Amino acid sequence: MSPITAWVLENIQIDLGNLVVGIATIFIAMVTLRTTMANIRMEANHRIASFRVNWIENLRSNVSKFIGAVHILKKGALGKTKDEVDDLHTDIMKIETYILLMLNTNEAEHKLLKDELEQTRTTLARFSDNRDPDLDHEIDENLKKISEITAKILKTEWDRASAEIKKKN
Repeated sequence: MSPITAWVLENIQIDLGNLVVGIATIFIAMVTLRTTMANIRMEANHRIASFRVNWIENLRSNVSKFIGAVHILKKGALGKTKDEVDDLHTDIMKIETYILLMLNTNEAEHKLLKDELEQTRTTLARFSDNRDPDLDHEIDENLKKISEITAKILKTEWDRASAEIKKKN
């Protein structure tokens, strides 16, 4: 074998070795990139699910505060001054507003909850003026509907949070 042929064969072997190392490096980089991107998406899904769970707890807490405040005003308004009753109405309105700001009224159940909250507050204002037993019963029915609608919303959001966690990347 001539020295030129030996030199060519040696360089070809070196170049083929470098090519294999280069291809393997690119392959490892691609696998690493794919794994990293999947982990980032999974982390984002878990973060979204965490936000949903916090939203669920916030809604549950504030709806229960609203219902409790309505009961306090309904049952405890007798013997209170007008200013004290007005303060109770203001507290109820604040809680209602907070809940309304949490809702997406493009969703049917959220719109139903919004409507029931507003109807309850309106009926409660009339009830505070004259203590009509029919209005008392109407408020109880409104509160029952609020609880039922809220339970549906909470279930829907819980399912969404679970789906975010289980989502394949």
